[in-house]
Amino acid sequence: MSIRWAAAVGLLLALAAGAAYADGKVYWHDVFPPEIPHQRAVIIYEDGVETLIVQTKYRLPGAEGAESLGWVLPTPAVPEVASMSAEHASDLFSFFYRTPDVVHVREVLLLAFWLALGGLSIAMLLLFILSWLVRLPKWLAPERQRLFVLFVFSFLLFLICAVQLGALGGKVAGGVEVIEEKQVGIYDVRVVRAGDAQELIAWLNERKFAFAEEDKAAFEAYIKKGWCFVAARVGAGGGEADSEVVDEGMLAPLVCRFRTDPPVYPLALTSTAGSDTELVIYFGCDRKMACGERLKLDSAWQIHFEFGSQQIRENVEPKGFFDEADLDFAHLYVTKFKGTLSPEQMREDIAFAPATDNEPFEERVVRW
Repeated sequence: MSIRWAAAVGLLLALAAGAAYADGKVYWHDVFPPEIPHQRAVIIYEDGVETLIVQTKYRLPGAEGAESLGWVLPTPAVPEVASMSAEHASDLFSFFYRTPDVVHVREVLLLAFWLALGGLSIAMLLLFILSWLVRLPKWLAPERQRLFVLFVFSFLLFLICAVQLGALGGKVAGGVEVIEEKQVGIYDVRVVRAGDAQELIAWLNERKFAFAEEDKAAFEAYIKKGWCFVAARVGAGGGEADSEVVDEGMLAPLVCRFRTDPPVYPLALTSTAGSDTELVIYFGCDRKMACGERLKLDSAWQIHFEFGSQQIRENVEPKGFFDEADLDFAHLYVTKFKGTLSPEQMREDIAFAPATDNEPFEERVVRW
């Protein structure tokens, strides 16, 4: 089934060791949930089809392996599911990443102070040399020694500032319908639909997903809206290279494609994990987007060249998930959102809509 590049690639990589998130919640099926400090996602949207790519940084308690990770993602419609390796996902996010225009106040002030000290050192040195070459006024002659001391002192400060600047310069079941069951990449995946939250939780817990009572309300809200759920677990088969499972602390993403209007980033289930979560979302479509100030606008830019989409098509499993018409990055308008949300702020999903303007934007960061 061919869907335009805007397909919903739900790269739900949130499989964290216990309470992972990313438009869903990752569960570790023993004892405590892991800390999930960071999630990043790419959303591509066109003609009512969303492509979502999500990765989560996770931390496993004790010596548990990645096979103990499981993740549940709610989707507005029945998704097509795929995967890619953690290493290839890192390449994808590197393609979208843009550094902000950073102005370091401390560095500017230190540079100005360094230049002033340099000028003072030169002036003191010249005066000291002149004191031996020319006849000085009587009032200045006794100051020869002080001139030398001032020169040495200012020159030492000049060197210290130079070192500091150099350092700164050195310094991203019953009642549950199983719609699809498949193996994609490192994940065993089941796409399910349920009519009752308690039955869904029981079904998931039978398969070693750990849920608490606070998850029930979030499940009920999604079920009432007719959403589906992607339940994914890292397969116990093994055999994959480490870079297939995790790269730079980020678990391999899960890819889902589904129809939705408006495009959305599910968060309500994530909120039950009980931890603040940093989110970075790159939204690509034909224009600049907004998210109701749920996250801060970081940057917005138009891509004028084709790069990266072919690598994604070739590296996503199963092969052929995207055809040649999918994921056309040549004229993609990318809007980047970033922010840290509390559990309270994540109780509602993030909905996206066209921005009031279509002007490029690059954040200017002023740092000490």
